[in-house]
Amino acid sequence: MKTKEKITALINETLKEYGFNQEQLAAALGISRQSVNYWINGKAIPKYGTIAQLRKNENLWVRDFAVRLTMILVLE
Repeated sequence: MKTKEKITALINETLKEYGFNQEQLAAALGISRQSVNYWINGKAIPKYGTIAQLRKNENLWVRDFAVRLTMILVLE
């Protein structure tokens, strides 16, 4: 599975797990809905600066999400 496919799978898993739509996930992560949409559709991948900000979030699940994104990007 390619990096973009893994990111799409992670986001879709997160959406399902928390019952979010793309807009709700974006709000929870503090990013734009368009960014989430681009990540899902493989038009873009998360920037390291964005991931670094997510890792500082007070919500444990957001930090976990950021760590999982990092793992996908680093291990590819």
